[in-house]
This record gives sequence, structure tokens and C-alpha cells, in this order.
Amino acid sequence: MAIKRMGTNKYKIIVEAGFNDFGKRMRKTKIITGTRAEAKEQEIELKHKVNHKDEDPDMTFKKDITFKEYSKRYIEIYCKNNIGMSTIYNYKRLINNINSYIGGMKLRQIESEHLDALYGKLKIGQNGQELSYYSQYDYYKLLKAMFRRAVQWKRIKSNPHDGVAFVPNGKKNEQKVYDEDQVRELVRVLDNECIKYKTLIMLALDTGARRSEIVGLKWNDLNLDKQEICINRALKVVEGIVDEDDTKSDSSKRMFYFSETTKKVLLEYQEWQNNEIKRLGNKWHDEGRVFTSKNGSNMNPGTCWSIFNKIQKKYGLEHIKFHDIRRTNITMLINSGVNPKTVSDRVGHSDTKITMSIYTKTLDSAKKECADRVNEILIS
Repeated sequence: MAIKRMGTNKYKIIVEAGFNDFGKRMRKTKIITGTRAEAKEQEIELKHKVNHKDEDPDMTFKKDITFKEYSKRYIEIYCKNNIGMSTIYNYKRLINNINSYIGGMKLRQIESEHLDALYGKLKIGQNGQELSYYSQYDYYKLLKAMFRRAVQWKRIKSNPHDGVAFVPNGKKNEQKVYDEDQVRELVRVLDNECIKYKTLIMLALDTGARRSEIVGLKWNDLNLDKQEICINRALKVVEGIVDEDDTKSDSSKRMFYFSETTKKVLLEYQEWQNNEIKRLGNKWHDEGRVFTSKNGSNMNPGTCWSIFNKIQKKYGLEHIKFHDIRRTNITMLINSGVNPKTVSDRVGHSDTKITMSIYTKTLDSAKKECADRVNEILIS
């Protein structure tokens, strides 16, 4: 547990919550305004909630349940306490497909061979083509977690998933990042774009924030004078509706600083938005968001991709995903010598290993620098 001071009478409470069913380190955080003594009281209350949130409140509920019945309880009792709305929506979709094969089986009767047979069916998509590695892994990760939780809840004595032979093996999509020269070119062409597009991309490049976090920002999350940004919410699309949700995890709630260059862009954009608000008058839906649709309402996170894709095509830039801007930011920071733990905290990763193993890709310039350093040693 920890209490960190974030400013005058402002504290961030952090309570360690172990690891969730997917092996992810969990922390519960809460930002409060008040005295340190009040923060301590809130810390004790938060710790109590953390220690009791994952228990199945009704272990007498039909002990010999089917997998379909168990999956409903898993979503209601475990997922809704630990996982964001959009992820739950995705899990429900996956579980619906799983239930079409084993939903009617008694949970205690499911064995490893049943799960291997299930994976053989799930790995083939609706179009008859084999699913990608990541789609296969989504099923694998979810089922592994569900059966581990079933053992912890004493629904089954042993975990049949431990004996599964299946390993996700589909095609992996390449993760791309821009090198320094490509970043400079992107920044250069943004000068030709409208201030809204420029600000969106510049903020993503500077902060490495997720698109859901960027469109969830409100102006009161930014302190332009101090160049501070506080990320504590996100906009996500669930069943076609854009709505506010918590950040991806509690570790995603964070405060850090942005550059002077981005500050100037934000100030110019804020002035433009204020003029739009005056022009539209009562037609403007004031949500206080930094980025909005044309009338001030919430921006769909997918719009970030559309804008970035349009810019890449217009100027003939190498195609990368909007999320790859985040990877680009992380890679540049790591390769410029910033401590990985600092980078991990800045971008809201729950574990530094994620920062290093998933996102960090050595830039060509860094590779060349390594070769030059070796050459210096050899000829000295």
C-alpha cells in the first residue's frame, strides 16, 4: 500500500491487489482531495474492499452446474469487479461461441481432451480460415483463467486446462513503430493539417496514451501552465454506444508531464475550440472534453484511427495503426535512455515487463549506434 502526494491537498492511494486470473498485476487506486489523515482512512477502506471483492457470495448455488451456468457467474462475480466494460463485452462474445460446444456439459465432467477438441473447432473462424495467433490466444487465455477460478471457488477439484496440449499457433500480426526520421516527417506534415488533427496526433506522440484515454480527456485533466496531464477515465464503445468507463486498469490512472511543444499546440487548439463553442451556441453539447465530435459530444475512439489513416494516405507515410503511435512513443523513450520503470508508469502499464517485451522495438538508428560502438572498441 502507498499514499503518494500529487499536489496541494491531493493524494493518490495505491493498494496492491495481487494478480488477476490473467496473470496481470492488479492495483486499486483512488485520487482524493483532502488531508493526509483523510487519505489514510480512504486507504484502509479501499484495502478492505480489495480483500473481499472476488468471493463467490453463494457457494450453495447448484453445485453441479453446467459450463454455461458457471460462465454467467464468472462474468457477474469476477469480471465485473476486475475488468473493463469493453473487455467484458468481448469475453461475452467469446463465451457465447464456447457455449455452443461445451455449454451444456457439467463443469466437473470437462476434461483436458474435451478442451483440446474444443480448441480444434474454435481455431477455425466463421469464414473457414484459421484464426490469427491473437484471436486463438484470446480463447486460450480466457478458458485458462476460468478454470483456474473454478478451482479457487471449489467448483472443481483439479484444473483440466493444465493438461491441454493445444498451443495458439496462428499468424502473428507485425507490430510496427516509426523511427526518429519518420516521426520528424509526421510532425512536419501535421503543420499542413487542421489544428484538431494536429493536436490529436501530437498529444498521442508526446504522451503514448491509448486512444480511449485521449478521447476521454477533459480540459480539467490538463494543467497547461504546469504541463501536467492526469489520465483517469476513458471512452469506450460497448454494443455500439460510446460511453465513459474506467481506464484499462488501476495502474492506468496516472499523472505526468507533457512537452512545451505540445503545450503550444494545445493552447492553439483550445482557442479554436472556444471559437467553435461560441459559433454553435446552444447547439454545442458541452461535455468538457478536449476532443469531441462536431457538436461537442463524445468522440468515438475509432475516429482517431480514421484521422491518422487519412493523414498517412495523404502524405504517403508508412502505414501503422493508431495504437502503434503509443508503441513508437515507448520505443523512443526506452532507446533515448529513459528508465523502463519510469516509462512503464508514464504509459500506465501494470508491469515493466509489458513495456519491454511487448512494445519495445529497437530503432534502426539505435542498431547502427550499437555497431558503431563495437567498431570503436575493436579499433581502439
